[in-house]
Amino acid sequence: MTVTPTNLFSVPLTRMQTLLAAVAAFQTWVGADDAAEAAEAIHLVDFDEPDRASMTDAEYRAARALQRPLAIVGFEPGMEASEDSADPVYMYHAGSLTVLLEEIAQNENGVATGDNPVTDRDAIVHLMNVAGAILEGIEAANGRDGYLKVIGWTHTEGPGRMHPDDVAAGELDIATVKMQIRWAEI
Repeated sequence: MTVTPTNLFSVPLTRMQTLLAAVAAFQTWVGADDAAEAAEAIHLVDFDEPDRASMTDAEYRAARALQRPLAIVGFEPGMEASEDSADPVYMYHAGSLTVLLEEIAQNENGVATGDNPVTDRDAIVHLMNVAGAILEGIEAANGRDGYLKVIGWTHTEGPGRMHPDDVAAGELDIATVKMQIRWAEI
């Protein structure tokens, strides 16, 4: 059974999930028809890989590929509460979350195949185009309609791609990028 976020420490996770799922660029990236379907591709804190023990290597690889593209929203240390200078009775809340975007490496023609090789440059530029469009969507929806109020973001890791030796050994050819999202109020 999944635990539901219920308070000022955990609710920002679901608020970020809701905001991210509402972004049209994210919906397009994950192939979702709407925000509810897009939310299924957003995992809070971590996500479950398929049960490898019950599958062949090929089945496991295929099942993992079906889970992507995806986003993982996680915690960053440093959440704070402080007195609001305009209203000393009111506490101001702020903190940071991480958003990891992960996809099978691809270019404008889709994922790599024998007749469609994907260069590192193409894989990275493709994912950064996706990440940029998603961030633009977050900025456009920021603080409206009950969405999490984002007060800034920082690109913190990547873009990166699986090492060719790992891919040759059977790992998925995954490209990733990680961002820190700073928020205020919940």
